[in-house]
Amino acid sequence: MPIHEADNKEAINAREQYCNLMEEIKRRIRVISDLLASKHQLDSRTVEEFCYLQLRMIAELIAISCLVAHQDIKEKEFHNLKKRWQADDIISGLDKLHTGFYPRPMVEDRFKNGMHNIANFEGEYLRKEEIKILYDKCGEILHIGNINGLSRNWTRTIDLNKIIEWQRKIVNLLNMHHINLVHEDYEILVMMNTEGMGGAVSCYVLKAVIPLPG
Repeated sequence: MPIHEADNKEAINAREQYCNLMEEIKRRIRVISDLLASKHQLDSRTVEEFCYLQLRMIAELIAISCLVAHQDIKEKEFHNLKKRWQADDIISGLDKLHTGFYPRPMVEDRFKNGMHNIANFEGEYLRKEEIKILYDKCGEILHIGNINGLSRNWTRTIDLNKIIEWQRKIVNLLNMHHINLVHEDYEILVMMNTEGMGGAVSCYVLKAVIPLPG
């Protein structure tokens, strides 16, 4: 069911599901921040492992949310993707069906006259090509590996700064983002911390008179 249909119950449910997935990402981002702030008094290796577990889950949540946003894709391959949970497989599969499927980060400029302007975010963010890199890194950290690699696993350097970098890229990607739908006349605009809603996630369907940047 297309997510953009304003009054359709299934479309409304899809938008609510998308927001719920984003709220879950926010929760896991907060968990990473707490772990890195040593609020749980854990050793650095355990902190690293817990953080990469959260990053893996976030990568999967991003991939699943892309599926939720693009349920109007009719190809059989899309329905096969709905049975997958691996983030890299979902991202790769969607890219073959609709190259504009991935969230595009935006930034809002506010002017003294009360006007607002939304433009592309120009900084670093988690690009779709980096999902596989992150996913592979998570697998590397979260598995002991085979017997030949045990010594390398136990002696590797713990780099918590890399986790901070991944976290920052994810936040930059999602803080305010839009997605071009297969139906070219529509986009969704998502705000992760909406004023007047207690900081909740909000999702708006936009009919493109002039397409958003992207």
